[in-house]
Amino acid sequence: MRPVLTTAIFRAAAFALLAAFAASPSGPVAAQGSDLSPFLQGCAEIADLRKRLACYDSLTDRKPPAPAPGPARPAPSSPDRAPAAPGMPSPPTADPRPRPTGEPINCRAELQCWGERHLATANAYCKDSIDRLANDATRWSDAFHETRFSRLRWLDRSKGTLTFIGDKVEFRTASGSYQPHRYECDFDPENNRVTGARAQPGRLP
Repeated sequence: MRPVLTTAIFRAAAFALLAAFAASPSGPVAAQGSDLSPFLQGCAEIADLRKRLACYDSLTDRKPPAPAPGPARPAPSSPDRAPAAPGMPSPPTADPRPRPTGEPINCRAELQCWGERHLATANAYCKDSIDRLANDATRWSDAFHETRFSRLRWLDRSKGTLTFIGDKVEFRTASGSYQPHRYECDFDPENNRVTGARAQPGRLP
């Protein structure tokens, strides 16, 4: 209900109540010193009517409550990715960066990678150094497709130098027989240089 309409109703009701009290023999304007309790009662009823109308206006002008927010809608999944089944973890996202192929970038820091990379070079360079350790002839027992070294270790990791180890050689003794020997060859891959070689009778354990 609009405030103008409420005011009109209030005025009409007030005039009706005042007219009713004025028409009574003991009306509020009958004589000076007359009983004013009917008039005051009418004023109280008018005030009560005004409060009721104001309360009605506040109820009719009240806006309806806003609807409660519903459950959050899930974000749409990527078109190239199927949604995960309930209770199952989502598949990992593929890394868009290209992955290196072949040997790792830090090959020099990994013994196996660094050794395999320079094995063929050490196989060629170390042979002469090991042959010179014999007092007489040498005989290699490795096949054409085999390498002379089966093990390796770091000589100096900070410098990238390696020690290749094998047991595919036989040294001829003074009696003319051949005796198996195990050997080590220290190799500097960055300079393709043999820095040391050792041999002793026996096979690798």
